[in-house]
Amino acid sequence: MARKSNTEQSSSSSKKRAAASGTKQIIYSLDAGTPIFVTAADICTAFGKTKSRISQITGDGIIHKTTTKFGSLYNLFETVKSYCEYLENRANKVDENTAALELRRKKAEAKLKESKATVAELEAAEFQGKMHRSEDVQAMTADLLYYVRGSLLALAGRCATDCAASDDPAEIQKIIEREVFAILHDLSEYKYDSKRYDELVRQRMKREVDTDVSDGDEDNE
Repeated sequence: MARKSNTEQSSSSSKKRAAASGTKQIIYSLDAGTPIFVTAADICTAFGKTKSRISQITGDGIIHKTTTKFGSLYNLFETVKSYCEYLENRANKVDENTAALELRRKKAEAKLKESKATVAELEAAEFQGKMHRSEDVQAMTADLLYYVRGSLLALAGRCATDCAASDDPAEIQKIIEREVFAILHDLSEYKYDSKRYDELVRQRMKREVDTDVSDGDEDNE
């Protein structure tokens, strides 16, 4: 077989180089771990980020430049590794924050349910007459005080006629004691009136509703 001329070999090599150039691919065959230093533009292309973003994460210390005889460049492998670690840490932090928020949400929901259950129990006890609100007890106590006040104010009138008809201090004392004991007896028989309590509760609830309506009207103005 005839050997190819130098001209033909040169032409064949040119075609191969042209084909390689047409695909715009450069294949490196390096030993593992051999450092490759690239420019910021190469990192932008590799990460799909803008130049300002690469500058920002460089300034934040996420990735670093290395001083070489060709200037400050990025070690490709170290840069990719550092950026991947940054993304992984950020993802883990997001997961931790999400888990913490979810935990707080569940605790809040549990506390809300517990509060609602407690309120429901208290309302049920109130409706059953097993528990009274402090304001309703105060109202009932006020009724009792008004009753005592009225009895004491009536004491003088109840004693006046009998005392005026007697000149004996001992008898006057007995008259007054009799009327005081009568008042104490009446107080001892003073009993809890469920109907009166229900009426006070209805009045209090009506005041609360009227207050809510009044507040709503003011908010709408």
